[in-house]
Amino acid sequence: MFAQRITLSLSNIFKGERRVAALTFILGGVGTLLIWYIVGELGHISPNSGIPKIQQVVSAFLSWIQAGYLKKDVGASLGRVLPGIGIGSILGIITGILSGRIKWLYRIIGPPMHIFRAFPPVALVPFFLMVMGINETSKIVIVSLGVFFPVWINAHEGATQVPSELLEVGKDLNISKFQIYKRVIYYSALPYICAGIRTGIGMAYVMVFIGEWIGA
Repeated sequence: MFAQRITLSLSNIFKGERRVAALTFILGGVGTLLIWYIVGELGHISPNSGIPKIQQVVSAFLSWIQAGYLKKDVGASLGRVLPGIGIGSILGIITGILSGRIKWLYRIIGPPMHIFRAFPPVALVPFFLMVMGINETSKIVIVSLGVFFPVWINAHEGATQVPSELLEVGKDLNISKFQIYKRVIYYSALPYICAGIRTGIGMAYVMVFIGEWIGA
C-alpha cells in the first residue's frame, strides 16, 4: 500500500509538471505573438527594418496556401530531409558502434572525424554544391552530413559505455559477434543514439534550409 501511494504521488507530480511545461510553452508562444503585434501597431516596425508585421506574415501565409505552394514546397523539402535523416542516421549508428568497440578502427577514423566535426556543417554546404552541383542528390548529401556527426559521436559514446557484464553473459551463451553487436551493444547504446538522432533532426532542417537557399 505504501509503495502504491508513493507511485501514485510521483505520477501525479510528473503529470503536473507536464501540464506546467505545456502551459508555459503555449503562454510563451502566445506572448511572443502578442508582443510582435503590439510592437508593430506602435510603429516600431518599419518596412526598412526588414521585419514584417504579424498581419503581413499571416496574409502572405494564407496567400501561399491558396496558391498551392505550401503542399508543393513542403513536399519538396521533406523529400530531401527524410532520406537525409535516414541515411545520416544509419551511417552514423553503424560507424559509431564499430568505432566505439574496435579500438584500431577508432585510431584510424577518429582523428579525421573529429577534425571534420569541428567545422560547422553549414560551412561545408558551398563546397558540396560546388563539387556535386545543384541537384537533389547534393541536397540530400548535405542533410545526411549534418545528421551523421551528432549520431556518430553519440553512438560511439554509447558503444563505449556498454557494461562488461552484459558482454560476458553474451560470450557465456556462445552468442555470435554479430548477435552481440545487434542484441547487446546496440540496445545498450540506444539511449545515446536517440539523443544523437534528436540533435541530428534539428540539424537536418538547418542544412536543408541552407542548401535550398544557396541552391535556389
